[in-house]
Amino acid sequence: MIIIPDGKLNQLPFESLRLQKNGLEYFAIEDYNFSYYYAIEQFLNAQKSNAVENNQILCLAPEFQGPPAESRSCDIASLGKLPFAKEELNYLSTNFEGEFIGSSSTTKADLLDNIKDFPIIHLATHACLNTEDPLLSEIHFSDGYLTNYDIKNLNTRPELVVLSACNTAQGELKEGEGAITLSRGFFEAGVKSLQSSLWALDDYASSQIVKGMYRNLKKGQSKSSSLRQSKLEYLASADKLRSHPYYWAGLIQIGDDNPLFSVFPKGLAIAIGATMLLLILISLLYRKFKSTQ
Repeated sequence: MIIIPDGKLNQLPFESLRLQKNGLEYFAIEDYNFSYYYAIEQFLNAQKSNAVENNQILCLAPEFQGPPAESRSCDIASLGKLPFAKEELNYLSTNFEGEFIGSSSTTKADLLDNIKDFPIIHLATHACLNTEDPLLSEIHFSDGYLTNYDIKNLNTRPELVVLSACNTAQGELKEGEGAITLSRGFFEAGVKSLQSSLWALDDYASSQIVKGMYRNLKKGQSKSSSLRQSKLEYLASADKLRSHPYYWAGLIQIGDDNPLFSVFPKGLAIAIGATMLLLILISLLYRKFKSTQ
C-alpha cells in the first residue's frame, strides 16, 4: 500500500492499524507492505532506484559517552551509549562490503566526504528533533551534528539511506507539504528512498528489525517488503510487551520502493539469458529443418 498522509496522519504507522477477519483482530502489516510519501508531488516525481551491482554500504555508528538510558538533552556529553548500533555495524560489515566506521571519532566529515561514493548509507546514531524550527533538527556524530540546513544542501544521489536514529520522520506539519523532518532534508539533497523513525526507537528492537531488513533486501525483495518481513519475523519471536507497535512500527519506508539487489548475480543472470536465447535459436533451427523434410 502506498500512503500519502495528511496532517497528523504523518505521525501514524498505518501497518499498526488493527484489522479483523473471522472475528479475530490482527495488525495490517500481516496483509500488506507499506510505503510512504510526504506529498503527491514527491510521489509523482520520485526517482526510481537503480539496481546495486555490488554490496557497497557506508555505515557510520558514532560512539557516545553518556549513560545508555534515554536522555532528553541534545548536549553531546549527555547523549547515551547505543550498544546495538555497534551490533548493526558488525552485522553489516560481515555481510556487505564498504566502509564501516564505529568509534568515538566518527565525524561529520566521514559522512560528507564519502556519501557520494556509496549507493546505501546507514546511520546508527542519535538525532534530536527541534520542535520550534525543524530545519535546525540535528543528526549527531562524535564531533557535533548536522542540521537539516546542512543535509538538504548535500547534493547527493544514494539509492537508500537508513536512519537508525530517533524521531527522524517527526517534525513540523505544514498543510499541503506534510511533515518537515530530517528525512525531508535527505530527500531534498537527492536521496531516492529512505527508512526513518516516527518516534524514539527502542535500541534492541530496531536493531533486530534493521538487520532483518538488510537480510531480506539482499534476497532481492523490495524495500517495503524487506522491512515488513523483518517486522513479522520480529513479532513472531517477541513477547506480549515487545509485540506492542511502539517496539516495531516506528521505522517506516519512505520514497521509491524498488528492489536494490538482483536475486541472481549479474554475471549469472547474463549467462542464463544467453543460454535461453541459444536454446530458442536451436529450437527454431530444428523446426525449420523438420519442415523441410
